[in-house]
Amino acid sequence: MSQVTRERGTLVDTGELQVELMTRAERLHRYVRGKIPAKLRAVVSPEDVLQEVWIAAYSGYANYVSNRPDGFDRWLIGIANHKLIDALKTAGRLKRGGDVRVHHAGSKRGESLTDLFGRVAGDGKTPSRVVASREAAHAVQIALSRLPEDWRKAIQLRYLEGLSLGEIARAMEKTDAAVHSILYRGLRELRARLGDLAKFFSDAGSQSASEC
Repeated sequence: MSQVTRERGTLVDTGELQVELMTRAERLHRYVRGKIPAKLRAVVSPEDVLQEVWIAAYSGYANYVSNRPDGFDRWLIGIANHKLIDALKTAGRLKRGGDVRVHHAGSKRGESLTDLFGRVAGDGKTPSRVVASREAAHAVQIALSRLPEDWRKAIQLRYLEGLSLGEIARAMEKTDAAVHSILYRGLRELRARLGDLAKFFSDAGSQSASEC
């Protein structure tokens, strides 16, 4: 595990941050999964919690300051605990109200993420042939967290939730054409954000981002 120390005023390199998050992703996934109560595991997935962790890490890294060898890991754990508490409270309220609206819990969420990885980073390859599914899921989620909110939301609704262009347009209050444009640009940027990670995972060429 690499050590990350950062003093106030140093530059933020999001590419390096992406690598640091990737090296910690599996361990943090196990940590979050172990904290989810058995009664809520059907409606709260570690993947959903981690997506919020990565988003918070990118938005908050500019203010992260520590000269401790374990400071970065402690910072991430703190974010994970906060996001996990939020997710558990929300799930508990929905269950008590008889309105469970949490999608893709557990393995289904992971499968959707690896499918998205295959679409962006591979060409004619199934996710299982490109990379171990968990690593693919981590890479996609971390890269997604670097995208503008509208782009990330549209991609999640389309490729993780399975909504149609029309459904996404209604949910985001945009036209079908606008959603198609967002998806095109979002997939193109997602491939770029995967960067060296995508090149490492895949031995295939790029896939056209126009297949929205």
